[in-house]
Amino acid sequence: MRQFILFLLVMISFNAFAVTYPQAEFDEFMNDSYVQQSSKEFVREFFIEKDPFSYINKILMEGKNNNPILLEYKLYHLLDEISYHVKQGFLQEFVTQMKTYTSKVFKIHDEGRVPVEIYNINAKAQGIENIWMADDAFREYRVAFERDSVGTLLKLKSELSSLKQPEWFGLKKSIQTISQGDIHLITGYLLGGRENLIGLDKFVSRYTLSIQDEELTEFALKHLDKSSSEYLLRNLKINFNQSFVKRQLLNMIEYKKNESFTISLLAEYLNDEEIEKSLVSLLAKDRYSQQAAMVLARTTNVQVIQDIESMFFKNDSEKIKKQVVFILKMNQLESARVVLERISRGLENGLQTNKWLQSFKEERK
Repeated sequence: MRQFILFLLVMISFNAFAVTYPQAEFDEFMNDSYVQQSSKEFVREFFIEKDPFSYINKILMEGKNNNPILLEYKLYHLLDEISYHVKQGFLQEFVTQMKTYTSKVFKIHDEGRVPVEIYNINAKAQGIENIWMADDAFREYRVAFERDSVGTLLKLKSELSSLKQPEWFGLKKSIQTISQGDIHLITGYLLGGRENLIGLDKFVSRYTLSIQDEELTEFALKHLDKSSSEYLLRNLKINFNQSFVKRQLLNMIEYKKNESFTISLLAEYLNDEEIEKSLVSLLAKDRYSQQAAMVLARTTNVQVIQDIESMFFKNDSEKIKKQVVFILKMNQLESARVVLERISRGLENGLQTNKWLQSFKEERK
C-alpha cells in the first residue's frame, strides 16, 4: 500500500509539470508547416542576435507556458544545427545550459506505458560537448606529437587510463597525422623493450594497425594486455595480408597467449590446408580440443573427417573422443554421418563414448 501511494505521488508530481502527447497529436504537430518555418527562424535569430544568451532565456520563459512541444522542438533543432559548428563561446554557453534543461514534453513508449522524452535535449547537448572534447583532444595531441613525439608517448603512460571517451577518440584520430619521421622514432622506442609498452597497450594496438608495421605488430601481440592484443588480433585481417595474419594466429597459440580467442579466429581460414592441419593437431591436445572442435565442426573437407575418425580410435583421452563425436554430430557433411555410424557400430555398449553417441542419437529424433 505504501509503495502504491508513493507511485501515485510520483505520477501526480510528473503530471503537474509534464505534458504527454498521444502519437496522433504528435504526428499532426510534425506535419504542421508552421512548426518547420518557426524553427528555422528561431535558429537564424539565435545566430544573428547580439546577445544570444538573453534571447534564449526570453524564448524559454515564453515557450514553457505557451507551447512546450514547439519550444523543445526548436531547442533540439538548434542543437542539431550547432553540432555542425566548431566550439565558440556563445555556443558553449547554450550547450551547457541545455545539459541541465528539464524536459516537459513526453509521449508513451511504444513497448510500454512509460512516458519518455520526445526530445532528449540533455543527451543531444552532451553529445555535442563530446564532439567538441574529441576535437580539442585531436588538436592537442596532433601538436604534441609534432613537438616531441616520444615525450608525448611517455606522458601518455600516466594519462591514457584516465582519458574520457571523447578524448580517447581525439587521440586515436591524431595517430593519422603523425609524420613519417615521428613514426620512425615512436616505433623504435616501442620496439626497445617490453617495459616501453607499459601503460600504452590501448594506444599501441591502434597505432600498430595504423602504421601497418609487421615487426611491431608481432612484438605487440606478444606483450600487450589481453584486451588490446585481442583487439589487434581481431583487426589484423583488415590491415595485413592473409599470409601474415595466419602466421600471427598460429604464433599466438604457440606463445600460449589468448589461445581460445585465437582458435576461434581460425574459423575464417578453414579452407586453408595448413590451418586445418593445425586445428586437427590442436584437437588432439586436451588443452585445446574443445575450442578446436568448435571450429572443425564447420569443415567442408572430407579428409578432415577421415583424420578425426582415425584420431578417435588412436587416442586414449575420453575428452578428445567426446570432441570428435561432437564434430561428427554437428557437421553437415554426409561423410560425417557415415563416420559417426561407423564409430557407433565399432564400439562396445559399455564404453563411455557410446553413451555420448546414444545421447546424440536421441537428440536427432
